[in-house]
Amino acid sequence: TRPDTDAAGAQQRRVLTASLQNARSLKPKLGDLRAAAPELSRLDLMAVTETWLNDSVLDSELSAGPPGHTWLRRDRGSLGGGVACAVRSQLQPTRLPVPDPPGSELLLIRLGAVSVTVAVCYRPPDGDASLSRLTAAIDGLQGCDGLVLAVIRLAAPIVLDLALFMDLAMR
Repeated sequence: TRPDTDAAGAQQRRVLTASLQNARSLKPKLGDLRAAAPELSRLDLMAVTETWLNDSVLDSELSAGPPGHTWLRRDRGSLGGGVACAVRSQLQPTRLPVPDPPGSELLLIRLGAVSVTVAVCYRPPDGDASLSRLTAAIDGLQGCDGLVLAVIRLAAPIVLDLALFMDLAMR
């Protein structure tokens, strides 16, 4: 949630709007991203899995996306994979250091303006072993204050997109 102030000065809570897209290679879709930018700019977060980006793709090339958003990304470094997230710049996003759970990809982003930590995760279709490591890595976020939003894409044998909201202050 994001605090907003109404006309009387009372603080209200507002819901963060988010989407999850499985790109299966983002670079050839930059034109589509540019065309959809006005609609995407309504979102606070746009998480993307399977970006297939590497060092040859500059962050400035992603500026075709939603205006007023900051891109944070974690490239796999080899063929395929990778996760990224476009975050509304007003939310003061900062990438947090975290080792990748083996067999999964994880990007942690702290939203300084609202005390929320976002975990963008992707588990490729290589078996259930990495699922337990991914779950353990997310569970290890208990040191974060505030709310944690975990956006996860689990691939084959079934595809499952999850958004988990965990109020860690209540644990």
